[in-house]
Order: sequence, then structure tokens, then C-alpha cells
Amino acid sequence: MDSLPPTLRWNCFESGVLKLPPALLQKAWKREASLAVEEKARILAKKAERQLVSQAKRSVSEKFKEAMRLKLKDISRQQALALHVPEAGKAKAKAKPASGKAGSLTKALKKGLKKSSLKTAAALLAGSQKKVQELISAPEPPKTLQGPLFGKQVRIVAELSPSHLVGQEGKVSSHLSQKLTLPSFGLACATLNLSEKDVMPLSESWTKSLEWQPLRLSRLFKKEVLLNCGLWCEDDSFVPEPVEVTLAKKPKMLLDQQMNAAWALVRESLSDVFFVDAFLSSFLLQHEKKEYLIAHLQTQWQEHNLLFIPIYTRKPDHWTLLVLQKGSEGEPPKALLADSLKKDKAPTACANELKGLSADVDKSPLTDYPTVTQTSDDCGFFCLAVMVEYLSLRRGEGPKQRGSQHSLVADLKTKLSTFTSQLKAEVKKLSDEKEEYLMDQAVQLKKASDKAKLLAKKAEAEKGELSALQKAALKVLKEGAPPDVSDLGKEALVDIERIKTLGDPGVCSRCHWQSGCASCDVFKCTRFHVRELLQKAALKVLKEGAPPDVSDLGKEALVDIERIKTLGDPGVCSRCHWQSGCASCDVFKCTRFHVRELCRTLGKK
Repeated sequence: MDSLPPTLRWNCFESGVLKLPPALLQKAWKREASLAVEEKARILAKKAERQLVSQAKRSVSEKFKEAMRLKLKDISRQQALALHVPEAGKAKAKAKPASGKAGSLTKALKKGLKKSSLKTAAALLAGSQKKVQELISAPEPPKTLQGPLFGKQVRIVAELSPSHLVGQEGKVSSHLSQKLTLPSFGLACATLNLSEKDVMPLSESWTKSLEWQPLRLSRLFKKEVLLNCGLWCEDDSFVPEPVEVTLAKKPKMLLDQQMNAAWALVRESLSDVFFVDAFLSSFLLQHEKKEYLIAHLQTQWQEHNLLFIPIYTRKPDHWTLLVLQKGSEGEPPKALLADSLKKDKAPTACANELKGLSADVDKSPLTDYPTVTQTSDDCGFFCLAVMVEYLSLRRGEGPKQRGSQHSLVADLKTKLSTFTSQLKAEVKKLSDEKEEYLMDQAVQLKKASDKAKLLAKKAEAEKGELSALQKAALKVLKEGAPPDVSDLGKEALVDIERIKTLGDPGVCSRCHWQSGCASCDVFKCTRFHVRELLQKAALKVLKEGAPPDVSDLGKEALVDIERIKTLGDPGVCSRCHWQSGCASCDVFKCTRFHVRELCRTLGKK
């Protein structure tokens, strides 16, 4: 009531209307804003007067209402009202003109009106009390025979003009001559008079209906829907169609992608139900090589008990739905056609052609499914509403559990608009992720290419170094002279030149001797690089490409190694300069020392 304008609240309350449609509510508020201050005051005064009159009537008719309640326990409302026949009112006496001045005339008129109103109220009160006494003392009318639905809970299953009443439930207060009365029905507490065909008694086996939940869907589900509808491709084998978003208000004709997406939204966990692709059904009717598609349809008919086949016809553009259902034990299959336009024979012809593709259903007659006649391009939404109704029946919810088809169409418009918007946003996310993945792949390929170039450059450098070692090895073999400074590489020469630049200090923080090391003494640095070159040249001299090992050592070296093993490989002695041992107390270092000596010997030879 708070949403109604103040000048209309009392009128709506008396009429039993507690809620107005949005269009009427908007017009009522516009009218409220356009009224003048005097007009509003007059309406509010009239409203206060009505409230006072109704309060007086309520106080006078309490006994009458109590008597009516007692009578209504045994008889119907029509019978009780038949007992109470109102009397015709008496004509008002004409006011006699009073003599005197104008002011006295006005006072006399007001006084006469006041007396007449009091007399009228007293007469009404006396008459109402008399009628109450007559009603109380009146004999009870004979009881009438009620129908089988009397006192039972029923559900409205017919598509009535106020669509919000469809699917509502109430208790029958009267069932006479195939007519039902449902008192205090709905939010307006109205009394409905319906036919037996418009209702159905409730059953204990009916389950509770599933309600629409907020569309907080996972990305995996949305990606699966996009792949099934051909709106996304991961391997770039085809170019997917762009996602078309439906409008909640004044939507256009649904496309096949939107029909497929809507089926993914309304389908439930029923494994024996299959929805034929909307694009596939058009191929079954038009394509030349349709035998493969017919085989696919027959396979689905063998694997499932219920098929939904959307049919799209042109001139005019229209969606209809063919429902093929296998019969129970010993019953033939059913073929139903849901057509919300019912103006063209093309959908019936297409449905008969599709029905004839299967030998089991070809013999079954095509029956019309009861649908509401559409008033706009909502034929696709009515097909979806029929599928929702059918799935509701298969779940055991009973007929019209989810309301009328108009209510389902309104819900589907809102949900499908939100769902297609989410699918479009998901396509954008997937495209961005794919582009980012390709960029990462390009970066990785570039890194791999740069690494390959670096390895090739390094291999070429190593090849040049090996050629220098080959020259040094040939010099050792042919001339018998060890390598000298002229045979050193570029890096060794740079290292020696660095120490010369420092002034050949002969001592640094890394020195273990007072005479310097290879990092601060030119002589020791030159000797280190010459010995290193000698070792590499000696390895190159060996024809088999393997360096000397323990088996190539002489008798004296083996005796030295065996002596350290006899001592238990102590790893430390009085000659050690490092904590890790030296060649006199560590087997590993002793072996390495003798192998290096063997390499030097080979280099000198």
C-alpha cells in the first residue's frame, strides 16, 4: 500500500486491490503530481468522510456479520445472500422554503438536513437489527450435495487471463454443478469461480519445483557451453560466430546459438533427454546429403527417451517445437507440436517430415501441445517455456507448478539476457588469455632462438679453441717443444696483461705464499696458463680421446697412493696448506697429482 498514491489508497483498499501494474502505478503518480492543492484537500476530506461512514457501518453490522458467519458454515455464500433481499429506500421529503432572511434560511436548511440524517441513521440501525434478528431466527436451509472436490486443495492448471493465478493453490469451498469456488484467493483475497477443467487436486507424489538461482556459473561450464554452441574454438580449426546478446525488453527473433545456449541453461540432470541442435534441424529439412544427419537423429532416438527438436520456418519467420517421447510399456510413442502462432501450416508439414524419419514415430499421430498465442516475436521463448514445463512434469512436479507460460517467458527473457552477456564476457576473457599465451610462446621462442644463437657462437669459439689446441699438440709431437707464451689464447694474454697493468705487485688477498700467486704475479700467471695449455695439448695427443686414469700410472705413483690408503686416508698432515688435505695425505688429491704429472710427461714427449 505504501507504493500507491495517498488519494488512491482507500479506493484500492475497498476494491481489494493491493498492488497495481507498473504502467498504471506510473500514471497514478503522474495524476497525483498534477492535482491542485484544493483538489487534494477535497479528496482527502472525502476519504476521511468515507472512513467515518465505513467505521459506523462496521460497528452497526457486527451482529449481522456474526450471524452470516454462522450461516456460512452450512450453506454457500450465494444461498446466504439469497435470504437477505435489500428493501428499496424511501424518497426523501422535499425541504419546505423557510420565511425570513437569507441567513435564517441557510440555518433552517442545515437544521432540517441534520434532523433528516439522524432519522435516516436511526431507521437504518433499527432495520439492520430487525434483519439480524430475522436472519438468526430463520430456519436452516436444506444442505445441498457437494461435488468430489469440495474441501480439497487444488491447483489452477488452465491458462487464465490473469496469468499470475496460474499454478496457485487453494481450498475449494463449494463444488456445485461443475463449478468451483475458491475463497480468499491470492494476495487480493478475491473469490474465484472456476470450472472443473481449470483445476486439478493436489497429489502427495508431486515434488517441490526447482527455483531459479542467481547465475553465478563457473568458467568451466560457460566454456563448455561456448564449445557446444560453436562460439569458441581452441585449435583454430574454424572461425567461431560472435556471441549475440538478447534483450530483456523487446527481444528480437532468437538465433540458433541463443536457442542452444538457452537449452544449456534450462536443462536439468535428466540423462534420457536430448535437445537436437537448432542448426541441425534445418539441415535435416534442406540439405541434399541429409542421410548422415538422419542417421545421427535416429541414433539419438535409440539412446534417449525424449527428444526436443526446434523447427525454424520462414515466411513468416517462426520457431516451433517438436517433442518426441517414447511410450511406456505397451504404449506407442508420442509426437507433440508446440506452436504459439497457429497461423501457418508449414510447421506442421516440417514436423510430419521430421517425425517420418523414424519408423517408430511415423505411425503416431501429431498432436498439438496446448500453448498460449504469442503477441510478439517471442516464439523462441515459448518453445523454451514448453521445454521447461515438460521437464517439470518429468521431474514429478505436477502440471503448472512453475506458473503460466507467460510467467516462464518473462523469466526466460531476463535469465537468457544475463546468460548471453556472461557468455560474451567469457569469450573476451578466453581471447585475452589465448593472446597472452601466444605472446608468452613468442617470448619463449625468441629466448630459445637467442640461446641457440649463443650456443652456436660458443661452439664456433670452442671450435677455434680446439684448432689452437690441435696446433699446440702438433707442435709437441713434431718439434718436441712444450707450449710457450706465443701459443696462449686471447683470454690468457688479457689476464697476464692485467697483472702487468697493476705493476706486477706479487702479493694479493688470495696469496697462500709470500712470493705471490697466479692472480698477482706475472711469472706465476704465465706459468699457470702455459701448464693449462700443456694439459689440454696432452689430452689432444691421446688418440682415443680419453684422458689418462689410474690404470695408466706407473709403479711409483701406485705405491704412493697405496701408502695413503694404508694410513686410512687421513686427509690432513703437517704439510697441508688447506684444511681439505694435500697430495701427501688425501687419496683423491694424490691420484689427481700423479695423473696431471702423467699429462705433463705426455706433453713433453
